[in-house]
Amino acid sequence: MDEIYTFEEMTLNEIEIFGNKELMLRYDREIDSMEIDDISRMVINRKYGNSLMDIAREIERARYEFELGHRSEILFPNELVEVYPRIREGRAKREITCDFSGARIKQGSLYVSYRPLVWSISKGDTYVLSRTIKVESGYAYDLPTNIVELESLNVKMLSHADCNDGINYDHLYWQMGGELNFQKMKRRKGYEIRTSK
Repeated sequence: MDEIYTFEEMTLNEIEIFGNKELMLRYDREIDSMEIDDISRMVINRKYGNSLMDIAREIERARYEFELGHRSEILFPNELVEVYPRIREGRAKREITCDFSGARIKQGSLYVSYRPLVWSISKGDTYVLSRTIKVESGYAYDLPTNIVELESLNVKMLSHADCNDGINYDHLYWQMGGELNFQKMKRRKGYEIRTSK
């Protein structure tokens, strides 16, 4: 016995088999009504032709994954944020101390500076880490690039964690003054932060 599908369960190819132009127009109208943001637009571009139910489920899954990687729990509670890491390599002009290990970085040696910019998608505000973190070059890949990693670093630092990742969280705690602090940046008139990387 053949299964009977509702309109929402039919792919565009299955709708075209009926040859009903009104159903094809309805499919496109439904797709247009689903396209309300960048996430839905991306999914629709990738999944156009699939059933409306499949597309709707994929949009919800993509939104969930987006929020999972962008929702702040600790530093900016319940805000959706985008982190711009601002990781730069340079040569030390004078001897400095690595914030992750406590080792000395000699004058003329390579080091990495880290001062992330955080843009609140929810509020439109922009924040910058109050104090630049300076580390030996080998720690470049340990620097957070998203809010989940940034908050994980903050939690480990606050708890003086003893992890096997080579970072001395107790030292980092004292260098940062107890926790990762962010200062709100002033908005410039007519200025919007670019969301592309």
